Amino acid sequence: MTIIRVILSSFASIVALFFLCKFIGYRQMSQMSLFDYINGITIGSIAAEMATDLENPLHALIAMAIYSVVAVALSIGTDKWLGFSRFVNGYPLVLLDNDKLLYENFKKAKIDIEEFQIQCRNCGYFDITTIQTALLEPNGTVSILPKATHRPATPKDLSIKAPQDYMVFNLVLDGIMIVSNLKILDLDEDWLIKQLKSQGYNDYHELLLVTCNHKHEITAYKRYKKNHAS
Repeated sequence: MTIIRVILSSFASIVALFFLCKFIGYRQMSQMSLFDYINGITIGSIAAEMATDLENPLHALIAMAIYSVVAVALSIGTDKWLGFSRFVNGYPLVLLDNDKLLYENFKKAKIDIEEFQIQCRNCGYFDITTIQTALLEPNGTVSILPKATHRPATPKDLSIKAPQDYMVFNLVLDGIMIVSNLKILDLDEDWLIKQLKSQGYNDYHELLLVTCNHKHEITAYKRYKKNHAS
């Protein structure tokens, strides 16, 4: 009987955690503040306790709800008031500007020069003399503005009129047709099947991926079971 209660409590904590996460909102790890990260760990720990606390699982559920409400309230507050946002999330710190390393900001950020160089290399800058300004963002990432002489040339720099790129839509994903994307493009299933047949594909279920651009040009990728790499 105890095992059954543990199983049921575990499923209940998973369901509660899922809906609370939906309530808090989607955010990637790289977008999380320190408080978001700690709050997420705390809610997860309480959910784990709820799965094994057979006497008072409701207490853990209430605690999870309180943490979630506080997280949402802070999110609303930081969206509305800049001062409050800077208090909760912090603000960007200039680490390098015009060939000068700002040591005081390194101390505030508790980051050393070697770690800063690692972040720069992760952004593709192996020589900091090519950097005009580097900022440490509140989420811990480094944003870099390269010097004008070291940034990639753009079509505008070369006086080239480049065509505008648009989003490419998935129409088939792992053998399943994405009808909603067909509707966005004002297309239908018959059109897609006809286009695939013109390229020699008689059954879209056998395709791993089919994409379509704004010109209604499709690209199909077969599902290969063997490694064809040379």
